[in-house]
Amino acid sequence: LCGLGQLVPTLREVLGTAFRLGQREASKELKKTFVQYAADWDESEHPREEDGKFAKGEGQWDPETEARRLRAHRDCKVYNIIPGFIRPMVNQIKQNPPSITIYPVSEESDDDSYNILAGVIRHIEYSSNAQRIYTVALESVAKPGLGAWRVVPKKIYKKVARMIDQPIQSFDVYGNPTTRFEPTKIVDIVEDIDIGIELIKDTSCLYFDPYCKSIDFSDSKWVFFKNTVTEKEY
Repeated sequence: LCGLGQLVPTLREVLGTAFRLGQREASKELKKTFVQYAADWDESEHPREEDGKFAKGEGQWDPETEARRLRAHRDCKVYNIIPGFIRPMVNQIKQNPPSITIYPVSEESDDDSYNILAGVIRHIEYSSNAQRIYTVALESVAKPGLGAWRVVPKKIYKKVARMIDQPIQSFDVYGNPTTRFEPTKIVDIVEDIDIGIELIKDTSCLYFDPYCKSIDFSDSKWVFFKNTVTEKEY
């Protein structure tokens, strides 16, 4: 037993060291993969950035021609007609906003589970203002060429009511103290985790698998989302 007691801390140290080494190896592999993805995606990011500026009316003049005209004190007016092509598509999307649809195709599916899942998804979309997010993302597809959103857990606070028996002191007709219990409603604030849909405003911070085949990147092995936060927030 004494030998076993000495062996347990040793096993813990060995397992802890192995876990830390595994984390380091995984971190190295992730960094290596990120550098590879970023190198491949930076090549396609520059054309998307130029397309986004062009849709806003920027960079529609050739740089050399624009510089030559400015030196000659000549105007370089821009009559941007691109929004005229984007706006009808976005308005059509606003009139018929997309939403998540469930199809009960499995043999084990039934109407009850379908209605429950559909109700949960509708609640998530409604609480996240998902229709607005879908519209903005699809508008981003029409301009720089890429729009995205993500499903994230979010912290919420909800009220939970419970009943307790509240003791109340009183006196009877003879002046003797008595105690009676009266049901009382208590409301507690409970912290919980909910699911939300969040718009990714800057799609240049996304790095999908460059070797995926699907046009919606659904077969990506990894997707990196680069986000900058302050040290205090972290």
